[in-house]
Amino acid sequence: MTLFAILGILLFTLIVLFFYNQGRNPGGSLASILQRNPSEIFFKGMLHFVPVLILLLFFKRAVPLSFKPFNFYLFYTVRDHLLPFLIALAGCFFFLRKKDFLELLFFLSGFYSLQALTGVIMNYGHYEMYILFLLPAIRMSVMLYFVLLFLRYLEWYGIVKIIFLFVLFLIPFAGGAITYLYMRFFTGTAFLLAALFLSGSLIFLLIEQR
Repeated sequence: MTLFAILGILLFTLIVLFFYNQGRNPGGSLASILQRNPSEIFFKGMLHFVPVLILLLFFKRAVPLSFKPFNFYLFYTVRDHLLPFLIALAGCFFFLRKKDFLELLFFLSGFYSLQALTGVIMNYGHYEMYILFLLPAIRMSVMLYFVLLFLRYLEWYGIVKIIFLFVLFLIPFAGGAITYLYMRFFTGTAFLLAALFLSGSLIFLLIEQR
């Protein structure tokens, strides 16, 4: 039951790499990509999640859950999506050198993989569909949108650059909206939107590969 939650990000990363490689080198193997020593960047991403873990533990103790609709939405958005997103974004800006597709993907894969693992450990004995399936699917989507929109942000100038940065910042809030629906017992709607969110990220990738 926990395999998807723990390994989902890694498996999704391989799927993304396959599509990325097919776009650049149709019919070619992934050997040239794996020569980039992805493990080093992957573990750098994992290490970068450690401050998030500390902040999440503090958040869990210091911030009470309010059931007022907006506060309820904000609680889960900040805890599960926005806080990790901001730390990951800072890491991409200040700790990555090339900031190309592969470096961003491997870094975020390590970052979100450790987040998934710690989430499974911290919720041991209290597993539900959100932890095991919905949240991992949202993280996969966020990871890929993050990479593609961040690259667009780096490529453009002026007002277009600001627009891509703004859209990038909307991604964790979209994830938070799906979480909100699940926590308000709109389970089917939440899973449907998560599936569309994930499919949209892959379609975005295929469009970018043209």
